[in-house]
Amino acid sequence: MDTILLKEILTKNSRIFGYLLVAAILGSAVISLFLRNEYNSYAYLVAPRSSLSSSSAQSVATGGNLSIGRMLSLSSSSNNDPNIEYAINRALSFEFLSNFIVKNDLLPELLAFKSYNKANNSINYYKNAEDLKIENLFKDNPINYEAKIVQDAVKQLRSKFRIYGDVESSIVTASFSYYTPQLSRDILSRSLAQINHDIAMAYAKNSERNVNYIAKAINTYPQPMISKTLGSVLESNLT
Repeated sequence: MDTILLKEILTKNSRIFGYLLVAAILGSAVISLFLRNEYNSYAYLVAPRSSLSSSSAQSVATGGNLSIGRMLSLSSSSNNDPNIEYAINRALSFEFLSNFIVKNDLLPELLAFKSYNKANNSINYYKNAEDLKIENLFKDNPINYEAKIVQDAVKQLRSKFRIYGDVESSIVTASFSYYTPQLSRDILSRSLAQINHDIAMAYAKNSERNVNYIAKAINTYPQPMISKTLGSVLESNLT
């Protein structure tokens, strides 16, 4: 009985259902025309047990494959390496992102991007793109990292950037999506290189402090066994 009633309803309203289907298809087509394609780049970084290693980074873009073409590394001494947590927190911090944007002069790309022309591999910008360059924006004043325009760029960059890690496997996955394959690849590659540099600098500063402390301790405790132990620690930090 219910089946017969359902068939009658479908038969009587078939034209309405047809219109709704066509409208849905047309609506989807119109929306897809106005939405800009985003190209996703991914990097998989492994922090192994050895003190220093590198892993290849791969970039995958919508409609094809791209290669970052460089080696990126994260220092590690164990699977529970604090570098993983440090790298993730550092990468998503306002300090890192604002400095990264200013250093690479990315305000035009992030805030004045208009369209991407696949035919000639070029980017079209809005008219205010030149004004957003760092040299023009802060021409007569020190760079203000707290400026609203920089904050807006940080929000835009952060919305496109993802980085997360698996502590047990020491695998860090980073991704960046943007409206051109080149920008997607280059921004991800440069950001990871900067994070890696920050980790190296943190190690260098920590080792320098350790070296200074151990050098003083060796003079304070001249006993052979203590001097030998401290000497090994000193050599490790110097390395």
